[in-house]
Amino acid sequence: QIAAWDPKTAKRSVVAEGVKCNDLVVRHDGTVYFTNPADNKIMMIRKGSGRAVVVDNFRNPNGLTLSADQTMLFVGHFPGRFIYSYTINGDGTLANKQEYYYMHVPSNSLEGHLDGMCVSRDGWLVAATELGVQICDQPGRVHLILPKPRLAKRVSYTAFGGKDWKTLYIATGNRVYKRRTKLTGAQPWRAPIKPPRPRL
Repeated sequence: QIAAWDPKTAKRSVVAEGVKCNDLVVRHDGTVYFTNPADNKIMMIRKGSGRAVVVDNFRNPNGLTLSADQTMLFVGHFPGRFIYSYTINGDGTLANKQEYYYMHVPSNSLEGHLDGMCVSRDGWLVAATELGVQICDQPGRVHLILPKPRLAKRVSYTAFGGKDWKTLYIATGNRVYKRRTKLTGAQPWRAPIKPPRPRL
C-alpha cells in the first residue's frame, strides 16, 4: 500500500492498494513514480487514479528522483554503477532511457548499491551509495564523495530538509545523520524549478 499523510491535518489517505514499493517520488501534478525491485519494474500512479501502471521494465531498480525542472526521472540500478535518466512525456510516461550518472564503487567490489537520492535547486544530484554520499553536477560527473559514517555499513537514503532546505539528511541502518550544505534542496511536489545552465 502507498499512503499519503497531511502534516497539517494529520489525515491519512490511501493512494494505491496492492503495490510493491521500494522508493517513490511525487511530482508537482500529483503523479507518483516508484520502483518495484521485486518485479523489476518502474511504476506510475496518476493523481486520483488509485491504479499503478508499468512505465518501464528495469532490472534491480532502487532509488529515484526528479530533475529540478521535473522534465527527467533518474533511477538507480542498485547493484550497478549507473543512475539512468528518462525523459518524462506529456502524459507522464517515460522515454529515452540512458546511462547518465557514472557512480564510483569500492576498489574491492563491482557493486555500487545505488539507493535513495535527491536533487538541489541548481541541479546537483545527491545519491546514497556503497562508498557514501556521491554528489554530481548536471552533466553527470561526480564532484565529491562524502564517506559513509564510521559505524555504517552503507548509506541508504538522502533528503534535503530544514527551514531553508540546506540541511542534508542521510539514513544508514538504524541511524539518521544530518549535515549543513551550501546546496538548497528542490521539493519535487512543488512547482518545477529551472536550474542554471550547467558549466561544461
